[in-house]
Amino acid sequence: MKRLNVANNQLDEICKELGDCVALEYLDISENNIKALPVQLGQSRNLRSLIARKNQIQAFSAALCSISSLTELNLEENKLLTVPAEIGQYSDMLILNLSCNSLKELPDTITKLGKLEDLNLNDNALIQTLPSFSNFPNIKKLGIRNLQVRQLNSFFPDVKMNLVNVTNNIIALLMIDYFLGPIYWYFSWFGRVGFES
Repeated sequence: MKRLNVANNQLDEICKELGDCVALEYLDISENNIKALPVQLGQSRNLRSLIARKNQIQAFSAALCSISSLTELNLEENKLLTVPAEIGQYSDMLILNLSCNSLKELPDTITKLGKLEDLNLNDNALIQTLPSFSNFPNIKKLGIRNLQVRQLNSFFPDVKMNLVNVTNNIIALLMIDYFLGPIYWYFSWFGRVGFES
């Protein structure tokens, strides 16, 4: 079995035996009531996409960061409070969606995801600072809407992005010269800032 989609059911958990499915490449467990991912899932050496949107996941185990084959991780709209420092082990990660959680900060090791193309941190209203994204030369899409970021300065040198969304922050200092490429930008009356391609 290479693909498994059990989205939109009433699952409270997923069986730990999924970690034994060595051929599994795609797993979608979205829109359930799952509170935790079994650590055994970290043994899935061929898993490339893990989609777990709209669950009740409160913690992301460091053991899951040993899935070196993972290129897409979607944990949108869960109840995450932290991200383990081991997330930097996802050396082949292309798409990372941590939007709509309760994250307060990101580990510095997230900058090790050098192949990242799409990063979505939208609607984590407690995040106040961001790491430098200069280690993401391939990033094309960045969502940092509705955080508490006060300053965008020196975050994106030598990066050409197609879409940047920074609306609903509290930005007081913006260094537009660092955004290279066809980026449209605007300011609203309330100090909100937004960018689009």
